[in-house]
Amino acid sequence: MDFYITTHTGLVPATGSITGPDVRFKMDLDTNKIIEKEFTPAPNYAEAAELTPEYINPDSIQYNEKVIELSDERLIEIGLYFKEYIMEIEKSKIQD
Repeated sequence: MDFYITTHTGLVPATGSITGPDVRFKMDLDTNKIIEKEFTPAPNYAEAAELTPEYINPDSIQYNEKVIELSDERLIEIGLYFKEYIMEIEKSKIQD
C-alpha cells in the first residue's frame, strides 16, 4: 500500500497548492516491511511569499525547506494504524 503525508499550506495561481514537507512510503501490509520511502523537503516558502504574498499562508514559513524523516519503525506504526482503520471501516460496511 502506498502512503503519502503532506502539509497543505496555501494556494498558488494556476498551479493549485503548494505543499510540503512530504513523506511518501510504500509498505507491504502482509509482511509489514517498508518497500520504498521518500522524504521531500518543503519548498522555500519565504521566497514564494516574496513573489506572491497574497497566496502564501504566513504560518507555512515555519516549514521553509524543512524535511521530515521518519524511522522505518515509525513508518510501520503509521502504516499499521491505517491498515487497522481501513479494516474497521470495511467491517462496519459489511455489518450495515
